[in-house]
Amino acid sequence: MVRIYSRLNGWSLPPNPLQIFAWVIIVYLATLVYVVLIPVLRVHAVKVALYAVMIVLRRLT
Repeated sequence: MVRIYSRLNGWSLPPNPLQIFAWVIIVYLATLVYVVLIPVLRVHAVKVALYAVMIVLRRLT
């Protein structure tokens, strides 16, 4: 089988179905942390610290 296109990097179109699946999983897990995991914590300082860490990590990506 001969490829018509050549991928330059992981962001080259068209995306592979596994890439799409991976992004869906990443969004799901990030939402789960923000909505379920962090609010369940009882110590307010820990909540604030975890929200800050998640915001910084999100800005870096």
